[in-house]
Parts: sequence; structure tokens; C-alpha cells
Amino acid sequence: KRLRTLRHPSVLRFIASAEDANRICMATEPVTPLLAHLQREDNEMGKAWGMHQVAKALAFLSDAKIVHGNICGASIMVDVKGDWKLGGVEFLAPVGEEGISL
Repeated sequence: KRLRTLRHPSVLRFIASAEDANRICMATEPVTPLLAHLQREDNEMGKAWGMHQVAKALAFLSDAKIVHGNICGASIMVDVKGDWKLGGVEFLAPVGEEGISL
């Protein structure tokens, strides 16, 4: 549900979901995991720009009083244009929930 309501250019865009008793499937914009992307592309300027995009996504979450509990290579995706997107929404939590504070 949270991914549906978050709209920011540097946050992974949610398209649709489906679930049954055993699993939840989500459809997002077409992306590649960051670690796979970095194996193919080794551009220092691209990495710097990507880190900037992730920082903007984190600032957006902070302004919304939301924290991301697992920033790592597996939670960052790269779209077809090379823009880095923050995913891993299962680790998002409102500030103040379960002892989380800024």
C-alpha cells in the first residue's frame, strides 16, 4: 500500500499488485538491480549521479517522516534511462513506529 502513495522521481514507481494466500506480486517500472547494472557499467559520473538521486529519495522520505530500514545495493534499482531508484519499500516505516526516530 505504501508504494502506491509514494510519488517521487527517485522512488521506484509502482504499477500494480496481486496477491493470494501464499504470496504478493508487485509490478513496477522496468528496472535492473543496481549490483547487476554496476557489473555492466563502470562510470564514475554515473555512480555520483546515482548516489545523488538516492540522496534525494531519502530526503523526500525524511520530509514525509518515513525512514528506510535497509539501504543497500539490493534496495536500489536502475531504470532504462540509467536513473537510480530507491526500492525496498518493505523496509519503510513511519518515524515514531517501533522506536524509530530521526
